[in-house]
Amino acid sequence: MLCGVINDSILLFLDILIIMNKIPERKEFKVLLISLFGFDIGAYAISAFMKEQGYSTYNIDFCHLKIPLEFMLNDYLTPEPMFHEHFPKKDLQLLLKLLKDINPDLIGLSVSSVCFRTAKWVTRSIKEIRDTPIVWGGIHAIISPEECIQHVDIVCKGEGEMAFYDTAERIRNRKPVSGINNMMIRIGREIEDNPMNELIGDLDSLPLANRLDGEKIFFIDQGKIVKNPACNAGYVLYGYPIMTTRGCRYKCSFCCNSIISEKYKGLGSYLRRRSVNHVISELKLAIQQKAVSFIRFWDDVFTYDEDWIDDFCRCYARDIGKSFICYAHPKHTKLSVLEKLSNIGLTMVYVGIQSGSLATNKELFKRDQSNKDIVEFTEKMQKLQITPNYDIIFDNFFEKAEDERSTVELLISLPRPYKVLLFSLCFFPKTPLTNRAIHEGYIRENDLEQYKSKAINNFFLCIQKSKDKHHLFWNCLKAMAVNKHFSKSFILFCMYTHFFKKYPIILFYLSRAWLFLFKQIGKKRQTDWLTPVINDGSFLDDYIIWKGSKGLHKSGDSSFMLFPCGRNRFCLRVNCKEGRKMCFEGFQLELISLKENVLSRKNIWRLIHSMNIDCVKDIIFEFKHPVIYCYVDGACIQAAPYKIYDKHLLRGKPYFLKVGILKKGNIIFTRLNCFIAASAILSVNEERQNSENSRRNTVAKRAY
Repeated sequence: MLCGVINDSILLFLDILIIMNKIPERKEFKVLLISLFGFDIGAYAISAFMKEQGYSTYNIDFCHLKIPLEFMLNDYLTPEPMFHEHFPKKDLQLLLKLLKDINPDLIGLSVSSVCFRTAKWVTRSIKEIRDTPIVWGGIHAIISPEECIQHVDIVCKGEGEMAFYDTAERIRNRKPVSGINNMMIRIGREIEDNPMNELIGDLDSLPLANRLDGEKIFFIDQGKIVKNPACNAGYVLYGYPIMTTRGCRYKCSFCCNSIISEKYKGLGSYLRRRSVNHVISELKLAIQQKAVSFIRFWDDVFTYDEDWIDDFCRCYARDIGKSFICYAHPKHTKLSVLEKLSNIGLTMVYVGIQSGSLATNKELFKRDQSNKDIVEFTEKMQKLQITPNYDIIFDNFFEKAEDERSTVELLISLPRPYKVLLFSLCFFPKTPLTNRAIHEGYIRENDLEQYKSKAINNFFLCIQKSKDKHHLFWNCLKAMAVNKHFSKSFILFCMYTHFFKKYPIILFYLSRAWLFLFKQIGKKRQTDWLTPVINDGSFLDDYIIWKGSKGLHKSGDSSFMLFPCGRNRFCLRVNCKEGRKMCFEGFQLELISLKENVLSRKNIWRLIHSMNIDCVKDIIFEFKHPVIYCYVDGACIQAAPYKIYDKHLLRGKPYFLKVGILKKGNIIFTRLNCFIAASAILSVNEERQNSENSRRNTVAKRAY
């Protein structure tokens, strides 16, 4: 007791000396937030909040999960098993060296169940060389704070902004770290479990995500430190990740939301959404300061609120104009919503199928959907030229042969093209599915994800790691079903062949050999500039699925952006800095079709139309092959054909569009805006015929 009084007196005396300028003020207080094995939106949200409160914040992304290119092409048979180190020693040494240079006063570690073992290893290594306070947060810390507190002194078991700030304030002002809501704190041998804060209802009150302070953001992976790394959305560079919501309207039995929503019960609405203006402000800031090719919305369901979508579409088309992808659910996505989003650049929608078995989805996964919903939703997306990307869960111990068969039949019935991500079932702690699996004896406690870290190398399907003959057989069939190089009749033949059921390893190697053989037969020479487009996973089947601009090209006092604005209509946005002026003589448009990976010769049009631009101007191009119209300054002008080699572009085949600006006799191409479109160009006659057919169908329906 006496020691505590003396310590408080000394601290008070030091504060008085600082006020009287007798000793220098304390040094700048630095906060470091570390994300493990993947980009973490929560860590950057806390970083932004702390920065707004006057703290010096740093972010480190430690290691990154990568997937084979073949997965992007629906090929799960030929890739070899992935290998990511759980404990990369070279990267750890770089992390410790960087910590020494930064010298933080407080460290936050974002911990998921996947990287729980790595988090323990990193924390222990840091503690061996420095006594900086470390706070664990993230999904696993929220779900299992009592397990996390065994390995660290402070665990954030709820939303982190205010809790992390309160902790930093206590340390900064040399006060006891105790009594902080949302925190579980180790004090000596005792563990203090503090109450939960209410959820943040007004997300607009939070600052914009802090991903743009390049001097204080680092990426460590494969023995390298990268300062100010490029944007990264999942597994693709130059995509900007963003969330407009917190929470989810669903409680799927395999997902952490089923637990977290219960923990927050009575503390406010679990599902909350930022305003459109707040979201657009963040995107504008990101595009101004980073190379951004597309936007990825990570919301569990992006499309559920049509009124919000209406406001979003108006602002997004005007201020952003980038292609984007999002998650949707058939039950909460109207056709009108898809149409609106398609018109402003929606190129791909992630849809969780999980299983083709109605019983599995409704009774086991607690998902209200049917195969009919999925097929109808797919047809809607295909009419709007939106690529569906399906999520399927494999290696499910609860499914019987009839459930597996339903999934295979659904996959071969879905209209192509589509992309698919095949996930091997991982058991995350405390979820209803995990509890049932333990109760029924399918798994034991030590099989949970925080002890196995299965998802680091086997989150996506790796057929070679199938648990038994039953799973190997059905995994092969599902992998064949999503690959366009296996016919429906052949898959059904294999499914009902007893020999393959008895010896599935033979089926695996036969199907794998066929794909390797096909790759050699179908290999054709590709133009150098096309190869990176195919290699980055944008190429799928006979389609280019990338409908948006490849980036924003800045040139001196101007910038150019190219993006879709309707069917066969594209907008070139020219933006001049204030007080500057650009003079154009016209435009040159180059159209290149792609047939079986072979480029045709360029079709070129020129449009001579002088204009002076001193602010922002949108030039709209409309394609009705072989005619191109340009809408500018309220006038509709037809572009003149300059060199037309391919007068009959095949409907349904992809094409490339390059827009060049004619300036003083030279052509200045928007280099990063080599536009790649998935749709076919309708000719004037085709469009008239379609309109006439539509009119006739309407008359017939009315008559009926």
